[in-house]
Amino acid sequence: MLLDSTERSQQEEFDVYFQSAPPEETHAVSGDHYKLCEFEAINTAREMIKQDFAGLTIRLLIEAGFGEDSENVAEQVMNGETVQANAAPCPFHMSNIYTYYRSFKGIRSYQCLLISAPGIGDNDERKRREEEMENFCCQAFPAKHFDRARRQEMILRREVSNSKDVENFVGDFFCRQEGVRAKNAIHAIIVFFGHGSPKGFVVGKEHIDLNKITLLVKEKSKRALLEPPGQLPVKVEIIFTQCYAHLHNEAVMNDRFRVTAFTTHERWVTYSILDEDGKFAIKELTKYATESLQKEVDEMVKWQSSDQAGFVDLSTGDKPTNENLPNKPADK
Repeated sequence: MLLDSTERSQQEEFDVYFQSAPPEETHAVSGDHYKLCEFEAINTAREMIKQDFAGLTIRLLIEAGFGEDSENVAEQVMNGETVQANAAPCPFHMSNIYTYYRSFKGIRSYQCLLISAPGIGDNDERKRREEEMENFCCQAFPAKHFDRARRQEMILRREVSNSKDVENFVGDFFCRQEGVRAKNAIHAIIVFFGHGSPKGFVVGKEHIDLNKITLLVKEKSKRALLEPPGQLPVKVEIIFTQCYAHLHNEAVMNDRFRVTAFTTHERWVTYSILDEDGKFAIKELTKYATESLQKEVDEMVKWQSSDQAGFVDLSTGDKPTNENLPNKPADK
């Protein structure tokens, strides 16, 4: 897995370990190439999910009497084409065959959980954390692609004051059935805002060991994969923005699970500065959001836009029954 890439130049090469490769095999690649591999993996998984839903659609079509042509019709349905049966009265509500098409369209590229731990009773710090979170959202998901309403569909903010809060909110992010949730994401991101110490992430009077956090998130993400569709979330990323963020076990990372930290043993401090609007932003997070995440977002939006030409608007007419839905998609 990519280690400490934020301070390396784009031209420099470094070792990347993939979970599927034997431990003795390494591949030296540039940071840009690694991001490209990650992007391709996400796209591949999205197509796999589409095929899974297509298979479920085929079953619905067989029940509706489409017979041996069900596979071809399912492909048309999942590509957003309109299909109508020439029967009167129709024994099957045609809108029902779009059940899994709607589920597929309900999948989001990104779902983010932002966890903030300001000092207890410190309103000035609470305001600073809110500004830091807002700046991250605007930088990683720029207005040219995401208006405020769309960001609200992908960003979940939670303030914590103890370790139990962190555990509860992370668990909720992975198991909740509607709204902003990891299970509806191709790339699920959890960002921690607050103070760090050599003992971990500071919440109230507690210091949570970073390995406890990473193992908690990894356990919850594994459980989420057991729920259909099994590929979601494809990628899970923890971003630690606090000081001493490098003090976690890097062995936890693999090709689906990444921990991003902005400190090293030599430079263990992160800091916030006022932006041109007089609001606080975390210096290192800004660099990561604009130079790394935003590039991935741009590519993802461009790719998705090419897949929207045949989108079917089924907001009117018969509504599908949701009995067979594996998960209720988030509201659009």
